[in-house]
Amino acid sequence: MTNKDFFLDPDEAQTLGNINYMRKSTRVRHTFPKNLKNPNGFEVVKEISSLDGNSKNNFQQSSPESSFSSPKSQPTQFKSSVSDSSPKSTPSSSNMDLFRNMARNIGKR
Repeated sequence: MTNKDFFLDPDEAQTLGNINYMRKSTRVRHTFPKNLKNPNGFEVVKEISSLDGNSKNNFQQSSPESSFSSPKSQPTQFKSSVSDSSPKSTPSSSNMDLFRNMARNIGKR
């Protein structure tokens, strides 16, 4: 028996589809809106290759007159409005008591 009986070509082993399409890298572009911190907005361009498994990131300003190449982002601090020391449960209402009583009556039958 020869090796050809058991093994596929490298191209056939990687995909059952169009190998040329899988080799081609695709470009994905994400644009972000203008805001107070970044008045010009910016975009992120990624080139993704399926076979290589890597992606290249490029940050670009959306306005061409700016020479700024990457956006400055500061981490945002979120304050929790719920105190961790005393967990609050929702108060039971008379409507819930009515449904609980109905469920008990069904269970007794």
